[in-house]
Amino acid sequence: MTIPTRPLVMPASGVGRINLAPGAVSADPWAEPEPQPGPEDGIYDVVIIGAGPAGCAAAAFTARVGLSTLVLASPADPDEDLLGSHEIDYLPAIEEPITASQAWERMRRQAQRVGARFIDAAASAVRLEGRVKEVEEEEAHRCRAVILAMGCGYRVVESNGLVQAVDHAPRSELVAGQVRLDEDGYVVCEPPGTATSVAGVFACGDLADPDHQQAVVAAGSGYRAGRDVQRFLEPGL
Repeated sequence: MTIPTRPLVMPASGVGRINLAPGAVSADPWAEPEPQPGPEDGIYDVVIIGAGPAGCAAAAFTARVGLSTLVLASPADPDEDLLGSHEIDYLPAIEEPITASQAWERMRRQAQRVGARFIDAAASAVRLEGRVKEVEEEEAHRCRAVILAMGCGYRVVESNGLVQAVDHAPRSELVAGQVRLDEDGYVVCEPPGTATSVAGVFACGDLADPDHQQAVVAAGSGYRAGRDVQRFLEPGL
């Protein structure tokens, strides 16, 4: 059975509107984007689980090239308790320091403006095998590809019973037993890209990177995952 995909839509050559820098927005950066409808056939090209830097960057890419894109934004994306007031000044196209929460809000709006649909809900279950996959929150969403971008949480590690430290904990419980994880729970990708052990499932950001844990690195990983999805759905690109 052949599963139809949406026609690929690329921006016209020479048009100076292609801006995939994380957080870069056009015109009024605070204008409310128009709500995006779901696909006519009920099957998204890609569902992205997670709306931190990696998830938003992936959504900006896939929506920009014409793939129907749904993002499930968990309340934990990002972790406001630890990072909400933290200032960052190293993202491309950001001239003045802004808080992490402001940066991620701009990334989200950027993805929405090019067609990504966001739902503020955490994924509760996934079925990743087969050519049509399913991601559930209160309702089930069918798709041809999935990008895992759940990031990392934080766990307190005791040292000598007195000193406490904060360590990263990958949020991979949702996919445990369905995709390959390493001994610490990080999703293992097949080099050199972002493909996981399951066809049509990709992972990016901190969830698949125990070494860097930086927003700008996660965003780059998200764009790469978006490109990998495009190649998966449109062979030959």
